[in-house]
Amino acid sequence: MPEYDVYEHADFAKFYDWMYEGFDADIAWYRNLAQQFGSPLLEVACGTGRVAIAIARSGVQVVGLDLSESMLALARRKMAAEPERVQNALSFVQGDMEHFQLEQVFKGIIIPNSSLFHLHTSGALTSCVACLFTHLEPGGMLAFDCVAPYRMANEEVGPLWN
Repeated sequence: MPEYDVYEHADFAKFYDWMYEGFDADIAWYRNLAQQFGSPLLEVACGTGRVAIAIARSGVQVVGLDLSESMLALARRKMAAEPERVQNALSFVQGDMEHFQLEQVFKGIIIPNSSLFHLHTSGALTSCVACLFTHLEPGGMLAFDCVAPYRMANEEVGPLWN
């Protein structure tokens, strides 16, 4: 029996936004890095666009990648409410952080909100990092944060190195 993935539930994107409403403690750090390295920037596991939109408002071109089409649909709705200059600086694409192929390289790649913890095996993490580096310009920047949670939305977090 396949495991139910709460992140793909149609209403999860709304719940996610409600859960993180008002949280912006990481925005300034990622925006400053984005401005330092410049366009284009890739945000992996962009969710509903919380960080990507904030960075695009500062003038940096951002591509947001996420596995969940429902999260991306909400991100696109938020993008549509932004001024044209912000809309022109943003694009959102569906893809798996372990195995994505975009037709460009980036000056910077960010993975906010401890999203690397969605990878549950060392093989998944290795695949993701290899994929990231194929999309990173030489001398580019990879930045992420990792605040170890006790639980993710639908499972206990166990040791990564099984």
